[in-house]
Amino acid sequence: MKNKTQMTNEDFLEMSSELAEAIVENRMGHHAMWHYWGDKKYLGLTDEAKDLFNETLDIIQAKLLNDIEITNQ
Repeated sequence: MKNKTQMTNEDFLEMSSELAEAIVENRMGHHAMWHYWGDKKYLGLTDEAKDLFNETLDIIQAKLLNDIEITNQ
């Protein structure tokens, strides 16, 4: 049996979110991913990007949990 890598929940969420964001940006492009107001003041993800981000995040987290054990440390 393979030993799983241990990771805190905070680190797991940060890593999986960064991966999902990078994939969404690669698929959509930065300009189509983010809402801006005025002189590039960030307002958040577009609705389409939110949907793709959430779908991608679910897939990434499910796959990572095959090899990662979440710890409280």
